[in-house]
Amino acid sequence: MQALDLIAKRTGTTLVYYKFTTTGAELCKLVTRKRQDIYVKSLKVTLGNAFNII
Repeated sequence: MQALDLIAKRTGTTLVYYKFTTTGAELCKLVTRKRQDIYVKSLKVTLGNAFNII
């Protein structure tokens, strides 16, 4: 897992996210974990529009 530190480029910018329900968190444990380099790269590009990523 990789942590990202974000600083908003403009005042008033908010990050909306979804959190797993208790059931979703339990099901998540059953999924094989592997590196998702392409997903992380895409996420950084998208977040980079509104946030500075440290």
